[in-house]
Amino acid sequence: MRTSRALRLVQDSRPDLKRYTVGVLAKIDKSFMPDWEDEGQESGYWKVKARMEGTSADYVPLDFGYVPVKNRNTKSRVAQHSIREHKLQEEQWFAEQMPGASDVGIVSVIQRLDRLFHKFLGEDYVPKKREELNTRKATCMKQLELLGADPATLPMPDVQTHFNQAISNTLKQGAADTICNVICEGFRADLPDFDTPFDNRFARVAATKTLRNHFISVLQHDKVVDLAEENMKMSVRHVFESDTEGRICLCRFGKLRGEVEHGVADHIRSQSEKFVTDAVATLLNLCSASRGGEPIAVDRVCEAMADCAVEHFLLPCSEDFFPSSEMPKSQQFLTEDCANERAEYLEELVQIDLGLAALDRIKDL
Repeated sequence: MRTSRALRLVQDSRPDLKRYTVGVLAKIDKSFMPDWEDEGQESGYWKVKARMEGTSADYVPLDFGYVPVKNRNTKSRVAQHSIREHKLQEEQWFAEQMPGASDVGIVSVIQRLDRLFHKFLGEDYVPKKREELNTRKATCMKQLELLGADPATLPMPDVQTHFNQAISNTLKQGAADTICNVICEGFRADLPDFDTPFDNRFARVAATKTLRNHFISVLQHDKVVDLAEENMKMSVRHVFESDTEGRICLCRFGKLRGEVEHGVADHIRSQSEKFVTDAVATLLNLCSASRGGEPIAVDRVCEAMADCAVEHFLLPCSEDFFPSSEMPKSQQFLTEDCANERAEYLEELVQIDLGLAALDRIKDL
């Protein structure tokens, strides 16, 4: 047996192959040993029995053992019997030549193969394949999560609210100082007396009027409007490019970004007059809140003007350039740049679920 080519292939292959290998001792009727009596054996098929029992000198262990079968004579000139007839002849032959032997013949081969496949599927293939599919599924789910929620589940008002919060944070982090520098440029140089206490109420009123006129002049200047528009556009780009995580994930909505950037200039121009009014009102409130002869707090005024610029000038009234949530076509602005990538992951998930369902059916067999 050790010289068998088939067994050599098994021995040279992966160790786990022996767990799923059945040895078939073919042409058992040709293995008769005529000198069995001289050998002191019970029959001429004593070597076959030794191999079946695992006691022969050339025995190679296999988890599913060996099964002897009697092949049909394909060289016979006589009409061939059917498989059913051959099975009956095989059973009769074993009963006569190897009485008492069990697990022999083609029926035993089929039964062992059945047990082998059940073991292979239950202990090896199904568990490993299930683990592989679940790993792939987890990877797909993670990738879909990184893409953000399905646009079909995102109401436009939710996207608008998310954008407003993000743009507010971005503007307050950088634009406030820039706007403050422009609005308050030359403030201390042109109006140095504000750093000193006032002698009386009339001096304070006069200073407040001068301060008011100064700010109106600055705020109505095109330079402030241009700067606000520039900051707004830069901030919009930053928000869309940096918002790469979470449920909304603005970075994937290129069409929406284009719509928002397009509406920025018109929004800034339309809000400039309102901004001047609000900024001056804020300034007067600050001045009137300071009592007695104390000087006007220049730093506080500058900070208030910057905050006012962000809140009333830069922050978008997003309904001016966001698609209306009531319009049927508003969802088109939530078309993803990564739509094809999402579709591929979703299709892969469908195939994985089909594979897992198939494994469940195999397990239940």
